[in-house]
Amino acid sequence: MKYLGTILVAYIVLFILDIVQKRNHKTTKSLNDFSIRTISDVSFICAIGALFLLGVLIWGFWSEPENF
Repeated sequence: MKYLGTILVAYIVLFILDIVQKRNHKTTKSLNDFSIRTISDVSFICAIGALFLLGVLIWGFWSEPENF
């Protein structure tokens, strides 16, 4: 379970760093105010995936702890 806690803390730290970076840097704009936000989009999708995986692991442990 320490491993899952480490992953969760890493995602929180990366999310906070992303917010700080957005406040300090201007967004690159081109083609009529179109901006590319790949890093934040990918980190958001990975965070959703991590929460889903964590939910599945908790559900598996809760439903049948002897098989987990």
